[in-house]
Amino acid sequence: MKITATIITLNEEQNIAKALESLSWADEIVVVDSESTDRTVEIARRFTDRVYIRSWPGYSAQKNFAAAQAANDWIFSLDSDERVSPELADEIKRLELRSSPAPAAFEMPRLTFYLGRWIKHSGWHPDYKVRLYDRTRASWQGEYVHETLEVAGKIDRFKGNLLHYTVRNASEHHVRLDRYTTLAAEKMTSQGKAVSFGSLLISPAVVFLRSYVFRLGFLDGMPGLAIARFAAHYEFLKKLKVWEKSHEVAVATHKVGKEMRPQLFSALQNQLVRAAASVPTNIAEGSRQSSRRDFARFLRYSLNSNTELEYHIILARDIEAIPFEAADWLLASIEEVRKMLYGLLRRVSSPSPGQRSKTNRQ
Repeated sequence: MKITATIITLNEEQNIAKALESLSWADEIVVVDSESTDRTVEIARRFTDRVYIRSWPGYSAQKNFAAAQAANDWIFSLDSDERVSPELADEIKRLELRSSPAPAAFEMPRLTFYLGRWIKHSGWHPDYKVRLYDRTRASWQGEYVHETLEVAGKIDRFKGNLLHYTVRNASEHHVRLDRYTTLAAEKMTSQGKAVSFGSLLISPAVVFLRSYVFRLGFLDGMPGLAIARFAAHYEFLKKLKVWEKSHEVAVATHKVGKEMRPQLFSALQNQLVRAAASVPTNIAEGSRQSSRRDFARFLRYSLNSNTELEYHIILARDIEAIPFEAADWLLASIEEVRKMLYGLLRRVSSPSPGQRSKTNRQ
């Protein structure tokens, strides 16, 4: 079977040559560069004429683009700071898909070189990675950091190591950690995850113990201690950034809510009026007693649960009846919204002026 090796790059002139040399066994090599400002593209063209320059759309999108340019369906995806070991290359070259059903992908152990030594513990090995796959049955997924290959089918395993030459020193590790925690925090925030004081206090310590003690990081010497310490700091910084973002949103939405409260309640009231499809739009003025009763019943139904109210707030936001930030404040102040609507319910439930006059004459 024929295999295309793919690499995505950005300013990797220190790594790209050795990475491409380790792919000499591949039938084709495709490099997709994200507008590097160093000599990455120049070096890559010494090894292949299939070099594409494309602005950065994200890890998954760039890797999927690289796979789409290949002449073969079987793709070997390599990062620029990785190398294919001779043992792994021999396994791949001897590969014959004889099993039934045929595998859709292959995974392999990754061995990392960090602070002067190969790391055999600390949760960093064997660290299996799926890198050889049939593009018709697999694709890269994930919008933030740590993209994953989603495979529809069987995954087999190689024994040879994928060699990973990660950060060159502690300073580079620290810089990378700051970037990755920002991406991880953005992902958590987009999923609506919150962070408590307790988790911010305890989870970094748990991560340190897991890496250094339970995953035998102490056997990796000083690098093992550094890995555990950085892992704990990663956990702390990621969750602190999530808390920081949620705190900023809370302050902003409170300010919006305070300044726009009358307009927001009016907009929400109008949205509820529109939502009562069978009720004429003039019910707010109470021109028809039957319409007022219908709207009163609709309000009672809407007040039965916060879920129903939240639905109408979100709907008002989506049709741009109220600003996005204002909807956030309304959702966060749902009990205050309920009180406002109960006041509206009392008004529309009471007799209209004409009805009161008729009652008095009787």
